[in-house]
Amino acid sequence: MSSAALQQEFLRLLSTQQRRLHSLCRFYYVRVEDRQDAFQEIVLQLWKSYSGFQGTAHVSTWMYRVALNTIFSRLRREKAQPEWVRWTEELQQLPNPEDLVNPAAAGQVLEEAIHQLSAEDKALVLLHLEGYSYQEIAPLLDMSTTNVSTRLHRIKGKLGKYLKMQLL
Repeated sequence: MSSAALQQEFLRLLSTQQRRLHSLCRFYYVRVEDRQDAFQEIVLQLWKSYSGFQGTAHVSTWMYRVALNTIFSRLRREKAQPEWVRWTEELQQLPNPEDLVNPAAAGQVLEEAIHQLSAEDKALVLLHLEGYSYQEIAPLLDMSTTNVSTRLHRIKGKLGKYLKMQLL
């Protein structure tokens, strides 16, 4: 396949999955700039590995896997930052108490609750919200179907507790 044809095919596939990739970035990053940076890094990693894609998995599964691995790598790099830098950034992202009174902000509170989860738990929630079945999620995250079910049940409990504390 020629370089131009490869680029066109990649762009076509990217356009079909772009919404899902942006959604993934939204669940892992609060700040718009961080979301954009993560999306650009995901696209770069997808492009770098596209020529090696062998088609053993569905293309959307492959893209999702590369995106998750890219985000997990990014999160590990960010975690290596000095504690005071992360703490200062977290202070800037705290919600305004006046916004919590607004019913329209309830979706934002849920997003904030999801941001409190570990990287793997976020992946589980996002896949579940995207409509993937437990059987589809399990191989994506290298878990058993039973483990997916158990962890999602526990995550729902955590999110429920967080939301009760924030909305009361």
